[in-house]
Amino acid sequence: MISGLSIDSDGTKHEYSVMETEPIPKKGMQDFYNFIGKNFNCTRESIKNKIQGKIFVKFIINKDGQIVEPTILRGLGYGLDEEAIRVITNYENWIPGEQRGRKVRCTFSIPINVQPPN
Repeated sequence: MISGLSIDSDGTKHEYSVMETEPIPKKGMQDFYNFIGKNFNCTRESIKNKIQGKIFVKFIINKDGQIVEPTILRGLGYGLDEEAIRVITNYENWIPGEQRGRKVRCTFSIPINVQPPN
């Protein structure tokens, strides 16, 4: 079944034409990645120690389209993990995911590449 009608426990009806949709930033994924690249700042400690690599961050897009519960899956330390969480939680305006026409919380994971400035 691809389309249909679902009914909440309170009787609210939701028509849908797609079984599931993933959350997506209102301005698109490229805008989200550009925001991270522009706003992520390497810490003095990480620059001094020439730290580079990837930080893997998991977070939830809630039913209102807000980023909540960010978690570092694999970090680099030196304050970079906290910076990744700061930047991600400052991004707003997501279109929440849906299942059968109902807005749902969705888990999202991304890598953030870190390279010290030259």
